[in-house]
Amino acid sequence: MSRHVRIPPTREVFYSPTTGSKIVSPSVIGAHVGFLITPIWVGGCYTEVLVPWDFKELVELAVALIPITSEFKALMTVSIFTQYAKKGQVYTENNIVDGIAVPIQHSFEAVAGYIQEVNITDMVQRTNQFADRGLEAGDYLGVDVESNATRGDNLDARVLGIRMRYKVFKGK
Repeated sequence: MSRHVRIPPTREVFYSPTTGSKIVSPSVIGAHVGFLITPIWVGGCYTEVLVPWDFKELVELAVALIPITSEFKALMTVSIFTQYAKKGQVYTENNIVDGIAVPIQHSFEAVAGYIQEVNITDMVQRTNQFADRGLEAGDYLGVDVESNATRGDNLDARVLGIRMRYKVFKGK
């Protein structure tokens, strides 16, 4: 009889956007609801995440979106900010760079009409040179997804939300 490899249990949660700023507003495409972002309007799509109590380690954090492009495939760039802190801490306790002025830009090949994900795991891990610490259970995580032409962003998209996959804490 062979031994089975033990894989730590994982969970996955999805958080819909909380709000949009300025002209960014709720938008529907087919039966999918999100917030429309465009480099022309320069507004953010905000999602608030409470990291679950059984969180042990982050596997993946991704922004789910549907790009809007007239080409089938196009290189797109989007700016993303994150801030996280626990109850009793200042909300900017773990800014990534300066959570207000300096985003981390992500470029990817956008495919028209396809639901895609932009992996932002590196933004909330201690290995990120700008993070004060990695994401932990009980953190309130704010994610701001923007497209701003003055920064070189060119993404038009409907932001559907944030997907988090994590390893589960197992007590004794």
